[in-house]
Amino acid sequence: PSIHRILGYEKDYFIGKTPFTLIHQDDLELLRNELQKVNEKTNEGIPSTFRLKKADNEWVWLEAIAGNLLDNEVSTQKLPDGSYQLLMRDITDRKTSELALKDSEERYRSIYENTSIGIYRTNPEGKILMANPAIVKMLGYDSFEELSSAIDLEDEEYAEFINRKHYLELLEKEGMLENAIFRWRRRDGKTIYVCENAKAYKNEDGTMNYFEGTVEDITERELSRQALQKSEESLRAFLDYSLMAVSMTDENGNIVEWNPASERMSGISKDEANGKPLWDILLLL
Repeated sequence: PSIHRILGYEKDYFIGKTPFTLIHQDDLELLRNELQKVNEKTNEGIPSTFRLKKADNEWVWLEAIAGNLLDNEVSTQKLPDGSYQLLMRDITDRKTSELALKDSEERYRSIYENTSIGIYRTNPEGKILMANPAIVKMLGYDSFEELSSAIDLEDEEYAEFINRKHYLELLEKEGMLENAIFRWRRRDGKTIYVCENAKAYKNEDGTMNYFEGTVEDITERELSRQALQKSEESLRAFLDYSLMAVSMTDENGNIVEWNPASERMSGISKDEANGKPLWDILLLL
């Protein structure tokens, strides 16, 4: 009855036939090896798993333990060499879940290993527990082992450089951080800037267990931003302290900059001038 329920075949279907024609091609060699162990009496009773084609041509995963019927003292029937007894059960649901989990893990591993985004895990004591190749490369090391042994995030000087106190305060207060910019130090001593997202994971008693996060190297973007900011500050200083009247307009000719010298020479304040057509202001002079 079980054969019919699991496989859909009538109970007499396999009599005089070999089931090997129904075994999935990828599982044949493994199953033959396992049966050879049974024949040689070296099988340790470890179940074998394989796929077998059902009557409806669908594949079912089976778990089976084989026994050599020649060793069965109860049987008085003359049996040919290579006669086996198989105890089987349907494990399709379990195997499908296992394969789905394996596929998910393999896809995660592929992303973890190949992405250009850094992925890490650290603990509150400053130990780097996990770092993917992107972070190892980002910081100029040759391997994770080399990186984790070289960097102590709680080292006083290093912690101050990377502003770890602020990092921990954010995670303690919010439980996570998004698009936070920090500076890191490479193995060669150079500074890089990273955009970081992280989440805190706590123990049942509420204490911190570990932190997981992702980082993107934004050094070029951050250096460009700093250069632009410095340039704007220099321009602002020039405009504020220049003895020359300087005004700037947008593409429509409306005033967007009216420096202190312009105010002194014209008697028109910056607030009065901004947004007005330059020609209208000049007509008032």
